[in-house]
Amino acid sequence: MGMNQYSQTDLRTKYKHASAPVARLVNEIDFSGFKPISLTKTDGLKGAAIGHDRLILSWFRDSRCEPPHWPIQTVADQVVTLKAPGRESRWTAILHNGITGKMIDKISVTRDDNGLRIHLPSFDDSVVILLEASRLKK
Repeated sequence: MGMNQYSQTDLRTKYKHASAPVARLVNEIDFSGFKPISLTKTDGLKGAAIGHDRLILSWFRDSRCEPPHWPIQTVADQVVTLKAPGRESRWTAILHNGITGKMIDKISVTRDDNGLRIHLPSFDDSVVILLEASRLKK
């Protein structure tokens, strides 16, 4: 079925405002030097991350949200671990609603042997995580 079900629909017009909140969220990010970031996640999530040793941008959604019906359910008790490049041990994770762009939470994360482990709060639809290295001033 796939995208063929939308052959008579102008998706650009129908969803032209859908990406605006997240576009504002990432508008000032300089993506120079960004590369895919390795990660592990619990089975309830689909997603990916890109970044470098100072900034990581990741997006996750419910793994059960599949075509053709795209059921949106609350996602709870999920964990992601990002393999941040570089040596920074302390990071700040700012979590945003993936639809509205509104901030959900802001937490401190410390690198362990596996990476940056983040326990996600319950969310509907999707979550965007912006991680910034917390460089200590000398």
